[in-house]
Amino acid sequence: MIQLQPEFLKKNGKREFAVLPYDQSYSATRRTWWSRSAAIPGCISQGKTEDEAMADIRQAIHACLAARAANGLPLTVTVREVEATI
Repeated sequence: MIQLQPEFLKKNGKREFAVLPYDQSYSATRRTWWSRSAAIPGCISQGKTEDEAMADIRQAIHACLAARAANGLPLTVTVREVEATI
């Protein structure tokens, strides 16, 4: 069983699930959407559409968590947000 940090865990009735932050960007030169999990180093995915990239990052997050757990690595890193005036 994979154990995540409490700040990433949510409950829906009896079911527990992870909510991990990710970001998306579009590469106009490659015509591809990129997704990256901010909480899992190296967890990156891509898709031809924004929806495809979101679905692919879900699969990538699952695979990254399993690989990190199998290798005894910390599952996630601390994610912080900062406000900046623009």
